[in-house]
Amino acid sequence: MWSLARGQRRRLAGGALLGLAQSAALLLVPWVAGSLAEAYVAGSAGSAPGLAAYAWVLLGLLALHGAAGFGSQYSIASAEVHIAGGLRERLYSRLQTLPLRWFDGRTHGDLLSIVAVDVEVAAGFASRAPASLLPAAVTALGALALMVRIDPRLALLAVLAVAFAQLAVRFLARPVASLSSQLAEAYGRLFALLDENLEHLRTIKAFSQEPAEAERNRAANRELGRIQDRRLRRELLVSPVSQVLAAGGLLGAIALAGRPSAGSVVAPGQLLSLLLYGLLLARTSSALAHLYVNAQQTRAALERLEAVWRERPEPRGDSTTALRGFRGEIEFRGVDFHYPGRPAALCGLDLRIEAGELVALVGPNGGGKTTIANLLVRFYEVDAGAVCIDGRDVRDIDLARLRGRVGLVPQRAELLQRSIRENIAFGRPGASFEQVQAAAWRAGVHEFVSALPDGYDTPIGERGGRLSGGQRQRIALARTLLTEPSILVLDEATSMFDGRGELDFLERNLAWLRRRTVILITHRTASLRFANRVLQIGSGRVVESALRRTLVVRERPSARPGVSFSPRGWLR
Repeated sequence: MWSLARGQRRRLAGGALLGLAQSAALLLVPWVAGSLAEAYVAGSAGSAPGLAAYAWVLLGLLALHGAAGFGSQYSIASAEVHIAGGLRERLYSRLQTLPLRWFDGRTHGDLLSIVAVDVEVAAGFASRAPASLLPAAVTALGALALMVRIDPRLALLAVLAVAFAQLAVRFLARPVASLSSQLAEAYGRLFALLDENLEHLRTIKAFSQEPAEAERNRAANRELGRIQDRRLRRELLVSPVSQVLAAGGLLGAIALAGRPSAGSVVAPGQLLSLLLYGLLLARTSSALAHLYVNAQQTRAALERLEAVWRERPEPRGDSTTALRGFRGEIEFRGVDFHYPGRPAALCGLDLRIEAGELVALVGPNGGGKTTIANLLVRFYEVDAGAVCIDGRDVRDIDLARLRGRVGLVPQRAELLQRSIRENIAFGRPGASFEQVQAAAWRAGVHEFVSALPDGYDTPIGERGGRLSGGQRQRIALARTLLTEPSILVLDEATSMFDGRGELDFLERNLAWLRRRTVILITHRTASLRFANRVLQIGSGRVVESALRRTLVVRERPSARPGVSFSPRGWLR
């Protein structure tokens, strides 16, 4: 908790000091109230000596208590906001470093629950516990010391009552940590359901499943409500039980103090002070009990947060080695790989692609073609064997440099909720507008973007919802082409194009593609004529290999005035 509060310790220290001032004012209130009562008893109302002075002092202490309490709570709340923000930033940065295999076993709802719920719980405890514990302890010890000064026997009874109350609280709060974990899991299921429904809303409407999905959401909410209700009962039971037990011991002590057989009888003013100090001690006991309950909730949240930090980050490779003379020769040497909870995707795969080759991978769905692409860019690590580029194991190559040289365009175009221009330039933020246009022309984006009112500044909506599937794929293609990769992997990247769209793309860019190593994963047989080799992948192996004659096609000239392309280069 102390490490979470790093950077906000001054605010927390200020809140703690103001809390101490609040405690000091609160400790003086019973003493002054007792003195006021004795002054009132000593004379008639309104004429007792010093009665007005005691009243003004009491009023000043209450005002100081309120002002210090406001300052303390504001400092702590401000620190909590900054701690939560800093923790979310650290958590997001950490999540970015984790391998995809870790995410495969978790839903978006689980991750949203950690970011939205657990972070708030941890930040709240990290800010409030250290800043409130010291004032609470000072208040309890101060009240006890002043009770001892008035009557040691009564102070001892009050301590026993408070200790018994805390033991009862510990017993009552025991299930809170387990209920908090169940609550976080219920939040994860609800968030996952909402995320799924919003993403697939068109499918739900197409099959008229709105009532069924509403019932699923209702059931998830009811489950969440049941767990919240059970935890709430435990939480709300702690404070009154603690107060009643502590106050019961206090009242028993006061009853003992009023009996003549107990020894000297306590004066009325002292009895009032004892009563107020006892109530103050009971209140502090209740606050500590509530803090203990919060600690149980936080323990469950921290376990999930720490699970993120315990996971090993994605191996980054050697960042000191430069990739000079990158040719693009690819080799899979006896590669085995399986996704978690699924059969083997690759079994002893041996595959070699020469630099500058355009190789087509064909075969049934689930045969391992996409897995080859994922392993090449190290989205996953092999279980056995090695993936090499130019004779070097990709695990020894710096990850950022590797992915900067290997461009992967998947079948599902993953676009950002930004403009078309920002999406194309995402992989190369410093690219000029002319370079963005050149990549757009190569991917066939420029034709439909030119007809839009805002052109390249047109927002595409969430996940590209304002575009057709083919348009989204073309933007994804342009984004990768702009980075000028040495190795290009097209994994069904044109599957949503119209009948001749894939052929048009290949013909337009063939000379540019010939200067790179290209893996073309496709089910369209017409495109196979552009490949040097066609490999059939099935059951995680190369089933069949066919050598094809290289077809030379000149790139089409640009339709845009003032811009021309040649087989030898980019923009001229």
